[in-house]
Amino acid sequence: LMIDAPTPSLLSPESDDKAREAFATTALPRRLPRRLVKWGCLLLTLLALFAVLDAQRIGPFCDDGASALPPSGGSINLILMRHAQSENNELPWWNMVLLQMKRDPMLTKQGTAEAEAAAAALTALGVAPHLVLSSYLMRAMETAAVAFGTRVTVAPFLSEHKYFDSDFLSPGSCPLPRDEQRAALAGAGFDVDEQFDWSYVGGSNDAVGPGEWDAFVAWLWEHPEVQQLYAAHGDETTVAVVTHGNYLRLGVLPCGYSHPKNTQAYAVRLQKPAASTLAEGEADVREVTVLYEPRPG
Repeated sequence: LMIDAPTPSLLSPESDDKAREAFATTALPRRLPRRLVKWGCLLLTLLALFAVLDAQRIGPFCDDGASALPPSGGSINLILMRHAQSENNELPWWNMVLLQMKRDPMLTKQGTAEAEAAAAALTALGVAPHLVLSSYLMRAMETAAVAFGTRVTVAPFLSEHKYFDSDFLSPGSCPLPRDEQRAALAGAGFDVDEQFDWSYVGGSNDAVGPGEWDAFVAWLWEHPEVQQLYAAHGDETTVAVVTHGNYLRLGVLPCGYSHPKNTQAYAVRLQKPAASTLAEGEADVREVTVLYEPRPG
């Protein structure tokens, strides 16, 4: 009876180690494409999701109701502007993928230059709003102060949309505490007490409210200063609103408008509601025109 005994290794222990290293080295390139495929599939899934969201604004599912109609009854002028370049805007795209974004970023030097260019263009057009409103995020406050050169009132319901309503995925949409904002704005050269007014949003950013256009419009018409301005100027009342790109594109502008560029501004009409409660379509912006578009480059 013959029994096959295990064949002894012909390699020394040192040779075995080298063989394992060689195998690991050759196996790594085989594993790497699989990982790239997995990450690629994840990225394509995210892009497809964003495409679905875009389709709601520019595709067959888009329905803006009354926005295509002229105002009926009284109305006011709104100037809608996206903020200038922020610290997050200048980061490479992979920083967003890797969630390496700053919380409540400020303007870059280029962003300040963009706001100054917008100020010159709006002045040349004779734009002089009676009231300037801004979201409670610093990049919008800075842009409003520079572009319109007057006191900025911080308003509720103008903050940037959060991806999947998540602070973790949208750090740029999360404000710093008020005292840190004041210190940062002062460090950037602003006279905080003279140039910014937080009186309509209370003493803490926690109670300002999420970005929601209908809620903002309802708040706007209840704003005592807006009521006084409308009593004095009627349909010629002009209010500037500095907010954020996704907020404008997904929640305010009619179908077909692309994502606003830095400091891009639109002139629109906002209908005065017939009653204290907004009726359907009364928050829609009407007669939309591009007032200012920054030069490329």
